[in-house]
Amino acid sequence: MLGRQIVAMAVFMIISFSICYAGSYAISIGSDLESSVQCSKYHFEEKILEKLVRLEHKLEIYDEKMKTWEKLVPSNLDKIDDAKKQTETFLESMRDTFNQEHIRLNGSFQETVDQIYIQSKSKVKNVLDSLSTKMEDFNESQKKRENVFDFLQSTLQQERTQFNKEKIQLNESYQETVENIYLQSEKKLKMF
Repeated sequence: MLGRQIVAMAVFMIISFSICYAGSYAISIGSDLESSVQCSKYHFEEKILEKLVRLEHKLEIYDEKMKTWEKLVPSNLDKIDDAKKQTETFLESMRDTFNQEHIRLNGSFQETVDQIYIQSKSKVKNVLDSLSTKMEDFNESQKKRENVFDFLQSTLQQERTQFNKEKIQLNESYQETVENIYLQSEKKLKMF
């Protein structure tokens, strides 16, 4: 969404600059050579439209890349959230199991208590081992999410840098084209 706003603003600035420059250029030529201005004007407009079409194509490509990133990030975050929910559900079920065992132990005899204690101890050990494994898995998935997020941020920064470089090159090319048109117009005017 932010990418579209930046793109729209960049296109608007280029069009505004082109219109201002074309207007000042047309005024500086004068009205007595209107026929040569019109030919030059159409040629100039054609060049501007060609550049705008190329820029629009590049912007569409960047827009598609942004949409792809927007789809990938929520998907990965959803997977991490699912793993977290499963871990929480598992922990809650273990708490319930432990509470049930505790209530059952309180109502039985000492011998039964000793036997259950031994059984519960092994179950708790298994639960703790399982919980430890789950926590390690969760930590790994958290690290992966952070790595993906860092990668996406660095890729986005690289794309922004590349876009800015191409924008500068486009502006320089645009300036050269305008200067060439201006020089050609002056040569034509001098010939008349």
